[in-house]
Amino acid sequence: MQKKIVEILVVTLFIAAAVIPAVGTMNEKINQTNNTYLQPTVEWVKTYGGDEFDLFRCVQHTSDGGYIAFGEYEEDDNNYARLIKLNSTGDEEWSVINYDINGTGFDVDELMNYVIQTSDGGYLASGHDMYYYTEGDFWYYGGFLWKTDSDGATEWLKYYYDVDEIVYMIIMQLTEVDDGYIGGGLAVDAEESGPDYDLNFSIVKVDFNGNLTWYEQYDLYGYEYACSFDITTDGGYFLSGTGSINDTYPDDDNVICMMKADSNGVKQLQKIFDGSKADFCNARGCCQTNDGGYMIVGTTESYGPYGNWDIWQIKTDANGNKEWENFFGEPGWDMTWSMQNTSDGGYILLIDYNQGFVDDILLVKTDEDGNVIWNYLIVQTGRHQPIFIDETDDGGYIICGRTGNPDAKTTDSFLLKVGPFDNERPSKPTIDGKSKGEPNVNYTFTASSTDPDGDTLSFMWDWADGNTTLTDQVEVSYSWAKRGNYTIKAKAIDEHGGESEWETFEFKVPRTYNHPFILRLFEWFPNLFPILRHLMGL
Repeated sequence: MQKKIVEILVVTLFIAAAVIPAVGTMNEKINQTNNTYLQPTVEWVKTYGGDEFDLFRCVQHTSDGGYIAFGEYEEDDNNYARLIKLNSTGDEEWSVINYDINGTGFDVDELMNYVIQTSDGGYLASGHDMYYYTEGDFWYYGGFLWKTDSDGATEWLKYYYDVDEIVYMIIMQLTEVDDGYIGGGLAVDAEESGPDYDLNFSIVKVDFNGNLTWYEQYDLYGYEYACSFDITTDGGYFLSGTGSINDTYPDDDNVICMMKADSNGVKQLQKIFDGSKADFCNARGCCQTNDGGYMIVGTTESYGPYGNWDIWQIKTDANGNKEWENFFGEPGWDMTWSMQNTSDGGYILLIDYNQGFVDDILLVKTDEDGNVIWNYLIVQTGRHQPIFIDETDDGGYIICGRTGNPDAKTTDSFLLKVGPFDNERPSKPTIDGKSKGEPNVNYTFTASSTDPDGDTLSFMWDWADGNTTLTDQVEVSYSWAKRGNYTIKAKAIDEHGGESEWETFEFKVPRTYNHPFILRLFEWFPNLFPILRHLMGL
């Protein structure tokens, strides 16, 4: 049974890049904006590691302007937890390796998930590993919280499991509240379904000494694990992650799912977002939005227009109903592990830009309505797999992850600091052209827009028949094969990916009516019935 649980956790939680041939259509929007002119600056990059496996899974800015990073450190084939504190310029202040977290040599993949700075100036980190249960005299899996002081000295280390029910809890994202700490993630229930396990959404609450106050698990579909957790404005809780609509794993029934609970942990709603293929959410940072809805980002194989796996950004209302969506990607296997709400009310998406044996870092900045403000492709020497992003005090970003081949035994952890960048989006374009025409005839339309930064503009046209055109020309021609009424849309895109709002324009290709008597009347009396002629498009 233990081996089965290990396998499922490795598949669901461990960061790994798939190597699969790339097919599909290029995302022209991203290609247009891979331009270093006036782009954010990479201020510094730090790597850590030796001859074995190293990885950072979380980094946060700290109250002194520095950073705290948390991840895994391997020594003699054993994985341990590591905290590193840096100053504002990326210089290391101290580093601590906790050898009490696993170190047993068991064949288990320790996961170091999340770290926060606490109100007393210390740090609290979450993850899971193997734990020796003294009362039962056996090794057991356990989710843990590790509390340190401001210098990284351990204050306490607590594990969270229910041996009687064979459940252990893993906290993927956590926060401090008035009377302790609370987080969300998954509960591994080894007695339920299976054959040997069940994964459920879970919420874990502890006091300031790490004592368990309460926990709840939620069996929503078949299996499900949450990666994002947020406290809502009504005092309740929001969770998002991946689920399955049946009990098998993995298969094409993976879905993106979300759940809302009240302040007592009682489930209020649950929703899924899925298609005919695999869709999943491994991203931390999904959250409630300012209007009471929710922002979720995941990876889709079902709907992405660019091929293989694309990024799927979903905005819902307060009841979990989808209001709008965005897609980002290229023909490769793009994934996202992190999104953050930014100080201006928008969002920064961290994307593993995987284009066939190459992992680069793609940042996409949107406003609260999903309009792209800019995007930036960071290309470093070698492979860089980005895992977490946090906004910094200066308006830039700190990113962590690992370098090297994701399938290799030897990888290094890295930290990368991006400087601030403010891009003004272009104005909504004006559209000019004929409003009526015939099928299979080209008609020319013009778009006009201005950019506050003086950037070069291109224009995206949506012809309302399933086709789009991206061009750097102000004039474009198009024809429709079928008669009907078409609401054309156009938006301007600057050289940094900043997008204007859509402008609409109505174009009609009227139907013809071939009633012989009516047409003969029009031939005899051409000035008769002008209103009727207009309505019939003659």
